[in-house]
Amino acid sequence: MNYLELRELRLRLGWSLSEMARRMGCDQSLVLKWESNYQEPDPGVIRQYISLRSFVEEHAERTRQMPLAESLLKDEQLSQCSQEEVIAWESLASFEPEGDGSDSE
Repeated sequence: MNYLELRELRLRLGWSLSEMARRMGCDQSLVLKWESNYQEPDPGVIRQYISLRSFVEEHAERTRQMPLAESLLKDEQLSQCSQEEVIAWESLASFEPEGDGSDSE
């Protein structure tokens, strides 16, 4: 994966730098370095990203609307979210990439 793919994946999920960092088990400044091509991620981190990308691709239809669903939930307009969007968000929110990310710093 190149640095553009790393950023694209995070944006596709609708995650902030801090959210991606939390899920990858590292500091957000490190995620920013990866996405700006200032530093290359360790092989363990790349495996985590590949695992996450595979998850997203397998659940593409469900995750396509995730940023919209997240926005609606934040605005407490849950009635406007379909049950499918809520289920998709819950499965995505519980996703943790393989590995513990300890080799990423």
